[in-house]
Amino acid sequence: KYIDNPLLIENHKFDLRLYVFIASINPLQIYIYDKGLVRFATSQYTQNIENNTTDSNDSMEDDDQTKKDRLMNDNEILCSHLTNYTLNKKHPNYKNKNKEIKWSLERFWDELAKKEKELELKKLEIRQELKQDEVANDEEEEEEEEEMSGYLKQHILKQVHEMIRNVFKIGYTKLNEGFAYQFSNNNKNHGRCFDILGMDVLIDTNYKCWLMEFNRYPSLKCEH
Repeated sequence: KYIDNPLLIENHKFDLRLYVFIASINPLQIYIYDKGLVRFATSQYTQNIENNTTDSNDSMEDDDQTKKDRLMNDNEILCSHLTNYTLNKKHPNYKNKNKEIKWSLERFWDELAKKEKELELKKLEIRQELKQDEVANDEEEEEEEEEMSGYLKQHILKQVHEMIRNVFKIGYTKLNEGFAYQFSNNNKNHGRCFDILGMDVLIDTNYKCWLMEFNRYPSLKCEH
């Protein structure tokens, strides 16, 4: 399913690259690292994709510049809808250092906190319009604000944790079989193994999380 309402930052699509650490299979112990990445598409997101298909006769008559322009347009479309770093780092804007296509996860949480304040201001305006009792309790409002702080982050992490539980609930039997096969006859190193998975998550405008994939061999190189 293609998610056509992705959450955007400065009109760019993004996803979260989270790192899941499997510390033990039996018993199952899983941790999520708190320092993930945010990966951006290089081009601005658009839902209007031009039809670039042409018939074979037209293609034969195209000059080199037309073919080059069409290829550039195709790349722009790909780099506006796909957040894959390997693809986007080849974009001219990134090569020329005009675009930032990776954030730390901490920076993303800070961005969410700003969105929370914007949402709270809108709620406050509506509340004030509908408010009939003009007597306000400042202390109660401050306590309420503290309780609500970070709720978008918690909402997203709750969904991420649920995804991890569901994925491992489905795959645990096979995972345990593989573990038993590899270590059952090795008393010296029994159970001494771990793994790190890359988890890619897309967030839509309703702050619903969508699991894109679990990457068996996530890149751990630091290029920025």
